[in-house]
Amino acid sequence: MNSKLKLVIVLTLCVAIIHFLLSDCPISPDYSFWSPAFIISAPKTLTTLQPFSQSTSTNDLAVSALESVEFSMLDNSSISHASDNWTNDELVMRAQNENLQLCPMTPPALVGPIKVWMDAPSFAELERLYPFLEPGGHGMPTACRARHRVAIVVPYRDRESHLRTFLHNLHSLLTKQQLDYAIFVVEQTANETFNRAKLMNVGYAEAIRLYDWRCFIFHDVDLLPEDDRNLYSCPDEPRHMSVAVDKFNYKVTLAGYKISRYPAEIARYKMIKHNSEKKNPVNRCRYKLMSATKSRWRNDGLSSLSYDLISLGRLPLYTHIKVDLLEKQSRRYLRTHGFPTC
Repeated sequence: MNSKLKLVIVLTLCVAIIHFLLSDCPISPDYSFWSPAFIISAPKTLTTLQPFSQSTSTNDLAVSALESVEFSMLDNSSISHASDNWTNDELVMRAQNENLQLCPMTPPALVGPIKVWMDAPSFAELERLYPFLEPGGHGMPTACRARHRVAIVVPYRDRESHLRTFLHNLHSLLTKQQLDYAIFVVEQTANETFNRAKLMNVGYAEAIRLYDWRCFIFHDVDLLPEDDRNLYSCPDEPRHMSVAVDKFNYKVTLAGYKISRYPAEIARYKMIKHNSEKKNPVNRCRYKLMSATKSRWRNDGLSSLSYDLISLGRLPLYTHIKVDLLEKQSRRYLRTHGFPTC
C-alpha cells in the first residue's frame, strides 16, 4: 500500500470520527433519553392565559426555540376576533390533576411498528372509539400526570376524509404515549391562496390562549406515523419528525441538516395518496422572498401576524379554527416593502 493511499484512508477515518462526535445522533439506543419532534417550544414562564378581546396584538405572544433567539414585535401585527362574547371559562382546556404521580419516562404500552389505518371512519364512529377525549380533542392519561403538554397544529383545506383518517391514527398513538395533548385543525376561508406556514402561526397564536402548552408539533394531515416509539414529546431543541416517508422510499430527505431526528427505522410515516394540489398558482415570488430571509426573519412571522378569526370551536375530536388570512392586505404589505411584483 503506497503512502498516498494510506494518507487518504487515515484522513477519511478522521473525518468520520469527527462527524460522529459532532453529530446530533444518540450514542445510546435507549430512546427514552432521546425525544423527538419538529417543535417550537412555548414560553416556560407562561402562567396565566390572556382573555379574549375584540382586537389583540401578538405582542402578548412569545415563542423560543433557542434561548439566544429574540423576536422583534412589530406594531403592524394584529388579530381580530369576529366573536367578542367568548370567555376563557368557555374555551380554556382543563388542566391535569397536579397531585397525580408523573407518568413513566418511557410509556409502557409502546410496541414499535404499529398498524396504520388507511380507512376513514365517520366522525360519529371516531367519537365512539375515543369517548375519553375532552372537548377540543384534548386527551390526557388518567392514572398518571403527563410529562409533556403538546399541541398538534394541522393546516387544513378540503380533505375531510384525510382528516378522519389522521384523527383515527393520531389519537390512537398519542394516548399510548401518555401525553397531555390536543389537536388543532386550522382552516382558512375559501377563495384565498392556501398559506400553510401562516396557518401554522395562527394555530400557535390561538392554541396558546387555551392552555399552557410546552411545545408545538406542526403536522401535515396526510402523514401517518408507523412506529409508536416516535414520541410526540417536548425536547430541548427543534426536532424533525417525518424522517422517512413511504412516498420518498423512506429516504432521509433532509440528511446533512443540523437538526435532531430519530433514526429512519423509527421516524417512519405513510402518506395518504392524493392528487397534486392544483388550486394554488405557482408562487413566482418564492425565491425572491427566500433570498431575503436573512434580513426579514426577525420581523416576519409571528411578530407580524395578522388575520381575522372567524370561528373557534372545541369539537369532540379536535379544535377547529377558521380564519381569514387577509391575503390582499398581506400582498399589499409586500408590495410596499421591496417586493413590488408579489
